[in-house]
Amino acid sequence: MARIWYGYVHNSAANKGKRMSFIISQIVSSCLTLLIFGSALFLTGGCAKMDASQCRNADWEIIGFEDGSAGRLPSYLSNYRKACAKYDIIPELDFYLRGHANGLIEFCTETNGFLSGKKGLEYNGVCPRGLSDNFLAGYQIGLRFYIVSSAIDKMEFCLRNEQKKLKELRKELRHKEEMLIQDSTSESDRRRLLNETKDARLKIERLEKKIFHTRKDIQMKQYEYEQLSIQYGSQG
Repeated sequence: MARIWYGYVHNSAANKGKRMSFIISQIVSSCLTLLIFGSALFLTGGCAKMDASQCRNADWEIIGFEDGSAGRLPSYLSNYRKACAKYDIIPELDFYLRGHANGLIEFCTETNGFLSGKKGLEYNGVCPRGLSDNFLAGYQIGLRFYIVSSAIDKMEFCLRNEQKKLKELRKELRHKEEMLIQDSTSESDRRRLLNETKDARLKIERLEKKIFHTRKDIQMKQYEYEQLSIQYGSQG
């Protein structure tokens, strides 16, 4: 398993060995509950497409393992059941659940929790008792990265819009100032243009201040992100 960079102490291999039977039983129990009551998919969804040959020759334990290691709920089996029903083939539940349980051991790690949280993926409780603590420890840290990163993206989007608006206001102001000094401009138009240029300058001044504060806010969030990276490692 990849080294965890965000500072949690892992269970030793010996302790993991002692707990493995308990974990497997908890996974299978959780799987059966989820299959009965159903739930939303985590990370991946959609329909499983299988032809007659694939349904007949399927290794349901391997398929279960692949789904578990991908973070899919055991209820995903219903997609295979629907796909294979047209060929009068029923997936082997026991084999699927056994493979799925082993797949969850691969998936429910601090590393995957961190990566899932950092991507802003919603966690639906796929990890059973005995594995969920490690996953959630990483997930909560990754989610902090995601929240800060999303805030930076949002503020940078606002900044681009503000800068675009500022450019338009400055262009508009220049045009009005040019109109002011033209000999063909009437006195009434000149008075109107004077008021309009005054308003334009005030708008520009307010927008420049707003841009200044937006940049400061971005810098603060960038600093916060850097501190998270320092605290939890360069791979953050």
